[in-house]
Amino acid sequence: ECVSGRWGGRCERDCPAGCVGSREGSCDRMGNCIGPCVVGYYGAHCDRHCPRACPRCLKVNTTMSGRFAEEGSCDQACAGNTFGKACDFPCPAHCDTSAGMPSCTPDRGDCHRCST
Repeated sequence: ECVSGRWGGRCERDCPAGCVGSREGSCDRMGNCIGPCVVGYYGAHCDRHCPRACPRCLKVNTTMSGRFAEEGSCDQACAGNTFGKACDFPCPAHCDTSAGMPSCTPDRGDCHRCST
């Protein structure tokens, strides 16, 4: 077993910088992060950037409410006025933006309310 913060056959490598430590350490013997990633990163090694409009994207592939959710996708409201699994599509121009939050649904881009 390696000391916390190290991995590899001889514990010769540092854990990825994007790993957040836990009681078990920050990575396993294969260099995979045990706990969550630093905000803004995802992947088994926490070395991939989340979409700009979704800094707390999914770390790894998972199932949520019986549906497959891909690593790096957003499972929360997108920041800014965007939608899509990577928050990379602008909400339609006819959606009401007066509430100060995304004006459309995060999955399909349907307006919460149309502008008048």
